[in-house]
Amino acid sequence: METIMSIVQILRDEHYDHVLLLVDPKLKARVLEAWEHQSLDGHTLSEQFPATSLPQCAQETRICIASVFDIQTQIGVDMTQPFFTRFDAIILCDGPSTVHGPVWHQIVEIFTILDVRMLQVRSLVSEESA
Repeated sequence: METIMSIVQILRDEHYDHVLLLVDPKLKARVLEAWEHQSLDGHTLSEQFPATSLPQCAQETRICIASVFDIQTQIGVDMTQPFFTRFDAIILCDGPSTVHGPVWHQIVEIFTILDVRMLQVRSLVSEESA
């Protein structure tokens, strides 16, 4: 998955301590599977870059792979939540037909106000093949 390799390149080049990978919900399962099974330099990505898919466990690992729905239902969209201050960077991973709703815009606005670096990666995988 070329998208994953783009994300890995960002992680290697920038050396962020805590990153939120905000993924399209239609791509989340595919991204998580790739993270667990794709190898690089003889180790899986999950070994090199420990990750969780549970926003409430983000403090326990380097990478949090979550969708807007995950954050909305498990954390809440409230700037005062410690979740929003944990990250050095946010990588926005959209699918080819991703449509951003009002909650996505609220989350992005919170990270903008907190001056968290945001990067965008466009997925080359269609939702149908995910």
